[in-house]
Amino acid sequence: MRAARRWGVLSATAGVACAAVLAVACALPREGTGLVATKDAGRGYVDGASPSDAGAGTQDGERVPGEAGPPEPIVVDSYPVRAVGISDADLVWATTGMSALHRADLDGGGARVIESLSRDISELTVAGGAIYYTNGDLHVVQLDGTADMVLLYGTANACLQVTGSLAYLVNGGHPPEIDVFDIFSGTRTPLVSAAELGAPWGVAVTASDVYWSGNQQGDPDGGIWQLALDGGGTPREIVTHLANPNCLTVHDGALWWADYDDGTIRTSDLAGGWMQVLATGQDLASHPTTVVVDARYVYWNSGKTVMRLAR
Repeated sequence: MRAARRWGVLSATAGVACAAVLAVACALPREGTGLVATKDAGRGYVDGASPSDAGAGTQDGERVPGEAGPPEPIVVDSYPVRAVGISDADLVWATTGMSALHRADLDGGGARVIESLSRDISELTVAGGAIYYTNGDLHVVQLDGTADMVLLYGTANACLQVTGSLAYLVNGGHPPEIDVFDIFSGTRTPLVSAAELGAPWGVAVTASDVYWSGNQQGDPDGGIWQLALDGGGTPREIVTHLANPNCLTVHDGALWWADYDDGTIRTSDLAGGWMQVLATGQDLASHPTTVVVDARYVYWNSGKTVMRLAR
């Protein structure tokens, strides 16, 4: 059953500002004003890091059928990597400990800090030429690290998806929420009734369905659920007996996710079938949380690295 509509918390002034920043976000990204971090010659070593900082997940792992071998680190940072996102030409990630946003080429080259932050990011995504991230609030910032703006205050502390002017958000606290936030109008509407949610964390939306992940059945049993986007019917658990699946991505008619507790990277079809383990042995001190996919590679965070696996 679909929950009742609620109004967002933005003021009229903030709503106008959000419309303005979204219009900027949809334009071509601007270059050149971010802070630049030092890196070693070669690929993706930032802030004085070295290949020895790569940590777990660089040697262990099952290969996915594709053009190359096991997972490889394409960025090795000096601090734990919390989340990762991609555009057509850019790789973006957030670090904790030194709270910052970073950007590089898709192969990890040219790595640099684009914005230093006052607190750690929970999760991020790249959409429409901008970076959207949650840290309790919902923010948008340009790919060069400028014009960081709060779009929504409160109850946005987990994974997200941004499609056009709509941000799909998860609040993993109490009460749990999976909502859609209209960035232009400032309205926030529940997608899934709180009664249907236990401890959600990830969300992914297609033209017809909403999917979410979490420890809904209690420790250690988690799963992935699906519900018609119009709220019709009842939620179905389509992938069962997972440890703790985190952020979800939909790409090429498939679901992709990282499991925070068992250090695996997985994929399935949109019905939850044909599940494959793409990689094992990822860092369980600074856990994998986010998986993003393009035509050639699967990317995720693990420890102090951004990992890549050929499809």
